[in-house]
Amino acid sequence: MMRIHRYVLSILLVGAAGLFMGLHTTVPTYLPVPLEDFPASLAQWRLAREETFSPELLKVLRPTDYLYRVYTTNNGDAVHLYIGYHDGTRNAGQIHSPKNCLPGGGWYEVSSRKTSLPLPDGSSIPLVEAVYKHGETTEVMLYWFEAGGVEVTNEYAFKLKEVENSIFRGRRDAAFVRIGVTTRGDSLDAAFQQARRFLGDAWQSLRWHLPS
Repeated sequence: MMRIHRYVLSILLVGAAGLFMGLHTTVPTYLPVPLEDFPASLAQWRLAREETFSPELLKVLRPTDYLYRVYTTNNGDAVHLYIGYHDGTRNAGQIHSPKNCLPGGGWYEVSSRKTSLPLPDGSSIPLVEAVYKHGETTEVMLYWFEAGGVEVTNEYAFKLKEVENSIFRGRRDAAFVRIGVTTRGDSLDAAFQQARRFLGDAWQSLRWHLPS
C-alpha cells in the first residue's frame, strides 16, 4: 500500500510540475559551444558517420540542438553517441526517456540499473546502465538526464529538478545523453566496458559543450 501511495504522490507531483512549467516563463539557456563543433576525435575514437533525424521525428523531439554520431576505433569498436539539448523555451520539446519512447519503436528493456561511474578527472557521474533488445539486435546503453547542468537518472526527479531550477534559477534547460553499443547477447560485459571507456574519453568535451 505504501508503494502505491508513493507512486500516486509521484504522479501528482510531476503533474503539478508540468502545470507550473507550462505557466512559468523563462529565458533560453544557450549552449556554450554548438554541438556540431563536438570533436571528431576523442583519444582513440574517430568519427565514422553523423546521422540526422527525419523531419517527422524532429517534430516529436523538438530539440534546440542535437547530435547523433557513430565513433569507431582502429580495432573495430563502435559506439553511438546521442546528445539532445532543449534550451527551456516553449519551442523546445520535452526530454523523452528511453523507457517511454523505445518500446514504441519495437525495443523492449531487458534490464536497467542506476549506478555511479568514476571519471578520469576524479569525479563521478550518476547514470543508468540498460540493455534493450529489438528482434535479434541487442544494445547496451549508458544514459542520463541533465536539468540545468545537474545529472539525474530518475524521470520523476528530473521533472522536479526542472521545476526547482525554474523557480530558483530561472532556468528550464535540459539535456539527454546516451551512449550505445550494439552487441551479441553473450558479450554484454565487454560492451558495457566499451561504453564506459568512451564516456571517460568524451567526458571533458561533454562538459565543455553542455551548460553547467
